[in-house]
Amino acid sequence: MEKQPTEFWNLLGRVSRLEFRVRSKLMGQKMGTAQISVHRPKKNQYLFEEIGHWSTGEKFKNRFVWTLANGTLHLEREGHLFTLIPAGIGKLFSKSPYHCGPDTYTISIEWTEESIHMQCNAIGPSKEDLYDYLYTFE
Repeated sequence: MEKQPTEFWNLLGRVSRLEFRVRSKLMGQKMGTAQISVHRPKKNQYLFEEIGHWSTGEKFKNRFVWTLANGTLHLEREGHLFTLIPAGIGKLFSKSPYHCGPDTYTISIEWTEESIHMQCNAIGPSKEDLYDYLYTFE
């Protein structure tokens, strides 16, 4: 695994907070915040459990599993699996899109020592959504 993804992997264990924005054809625009519990179910995995609330007061929960296998970084959420590859200094991108029915999902990540910024794009016949995650550290 290249140095850059290794640096990213080392940051995952420090994540503690999330600011979350959604722009969606169906949901409109929403913002939220969450506390992140980071667990290590296996030596090569981080489990993010996000518990937060939307600016409207509604609560939400989310789970992400980050796995490092054979030098490759994978991200899974609700059965969606992404293989992430370097896309420049401090950047990762989904190697190929994830297809769910007629919808296509891609992920891009940029990170610094202060934060991890992840965007997920979902495009389909009734979907044109952007999920914007900003993870910060303790």
